Amino acid sequence: MPPLRAKAPWYGYSLGHRTKENEAEAEFALQGEYYQTGEKLAKNRIELYGRSRWQPGFAPVHVTA
Repeated sequence: MPPLRAKAPWYGYSLGHRTKENEAEAEFALQGEYYQTGEKLAKNRIELYGRSRWQPGFAPVHVTA
């Protein structure tokens, strides 16, 4: 079998579908500071009707139009 010959780089370049926020989160992960992303997301968390959907007894509200 002949050796592979890659003609164009297939890694290490942006595919263009990530936001600057996603890029910053990826950089945190590369530096081992992945917890900073979690802290940021925790600040934006909202409460759903007084309980978490992961708690027993949670029933989502269905809105009908």
